[in-house]
Amino acid sequence: MQHFEEEEFNQSIHQDLVNVDEIIGLCDTRFTQTNTCRETLERGTRILSTVAIDIEEYIINGVVVGVEYEAMVKNGNVICELWRKIKIYRTTSTIGMDISFCFRDRLIIRGGIVTEPGKIDFFPGV
Repeated sequence: MQHFEEEEFNQSIHQDLVNVDEIIGLCDTRFTQTNTCRETLERGTRILSTVAIDIEEYIINGVVVGVEYEAMVKNGNVICELWRKIKIYRTTSTIGMDISFCFRDRLIIRGGIVTEPGKIDFFPGV
């Protein structure tokens, strides 16, 4: 069953999490919205997280095992720069699809890497 509740951790897990420097979260909940997560950030823990529902194999093979992380972040930065330059993106196909997206005034965050204590980000980046 898929769920997105901000479930609080039991006391044992809470104590383990608030006493580490780094957390990589592969979850099916929004654990980043918990009191435990807020406390870990206040203590300087770096958190990198993803909600891995229906993309578990991709996350394991594409992000955790054998990933060229620096290349992934570099590619993400290229995409960010392209999105910043584009006001409206339009794509069409030979079968009649014609769709447009407006990028104007959309917050674009380069992401996927956490380098400072007490920061949180999400991967894959961008």
